[in-house]
Amino acid sequence: MFQGEARFGRMARIRRCWAQKPERPVVCNGYERQFLYVYGAVSPLQGQLDWMIAPKMNTEFMSKFLAQVGAKHRRDFIIMVVD
Repeated sequence: MFQGEARFGRMARIRRCWAQKPERPVVCNGYERQFLYVYGAVSPLQGQLDWMIAPKMNTEFMSKFLAQVGAKHRRDFIIMVVD
């Protein structure tokens, strides 16, 4: 199996906007970041995909993902290539 992780989310960035003269838009300069993390593993021979959505990407959630894959494939001997 081949394993990878990805981060999906949004970052609010201040951009230019249109306003009539002489008014100028006022925007607070604060960045807001919201992310979700996805762990995934695919078996190219069987075409199976295992995945998990997590609030963080750390050792704890990687261990939970590996336990999830192991529980789903109890009878299989898995060699997993981790990037």
